Amino acid sequence: MSHVDFARRFFATFNREGVEGVLTHFDPEIEWLVPPEWLEERVYKGYEGLRKLAAAWADNFGAYRLDFERLIDLGDGELLVLAYQRGLIKGSNVGIEHRVGFEWLLRDGRIARVRVHFSWEEALGAVGHCTDDI
Repeated sequence: MSHVDFARRFFATFNREGVEGVLTHFDPEIEWLVPPEWLEERVYKGYEGLRKLAAAWADNFGAYRLDFERLIDLGDGELLVLAYQRGLIKGSNVGIEHRVGFEWLLRDGRIARVRVHFSWEEALGAVGHCTDDI
């Protein structure tokens, strides 16, 4: 399976089944690194860390989803995935839509590390790519 197919399948499963549906896509020792703007913990580890992070999002957003847009293969199992996060702020009909970037490190066909960026420009810059074509 190509990396693009892997990413598409990951996001489709997440949007249908939530974090529990995608746990098998992650290495059991996954490290999820959040940007400095994130007010909670800086690193979430393992499946329990992912569940805790997902619960924090669920507390604040309804109808939350991640929509795959583009993947850049950086080599050596490293990928940059550009996506949209969409949802509704809990207790309102106010929608959110943000561009997010995920640096994925794959190990043995699973995601072993994720570094999150709250913009495509920041994500592309972090991996040394030009932002001209986004």
